[in-house]
Amino acid sequence: AQTMRSDPHVVNRLPVVKDQSAYRNAGGDPNIFYYHSYYELMSDEALVITAKIPKKCMFWNFQLNNHWMESLDYVHFRIHINSDRAQYNLRDGEKFVIIVVSHNEHVNKVETLPEPYNKSTVNWLSTAYHDKGTMRRW
Repeated sequence: AQTMRSDPHVVNRLPVVKDQSAYRNAGGDPNIFYYHSYYELMSDEALVITAKIPKKCMFWNFQLNNHWMESLDYVHFRIHINSDRAQYNLRDGEKFVIIVVSHNEHVNKVETLPEPYNKSTVNWLSTAYHDKGTMRRW
């Protein structure tokens, strides 16, 4: 996680890593495309993620973890979302998802989002009071 944290192209972004060999060598499924990055948010900040969902995608998952890539408290906080639980938007016939990551006290406060997000269907996730951590999507 420290390597990701020091890379400005990774913090608060989900970069496309075309070379998936590191994930494959670690035992990752060759049929899955992985995204892995780092978040750092102040208590009054939110990270808005917009992702187009490919038509061939059978399943996807997005989760927040702590700095050591351990799961956050999923019993008391919504820290993950997947293709079955997400609420979607449509634009020009394409399905996409908006995920908002924020500290728990801001979850579901749509009025705090800028346009066009405050008029869209969003999926809120909580950092469970962690100022920084990792995020993973597959």
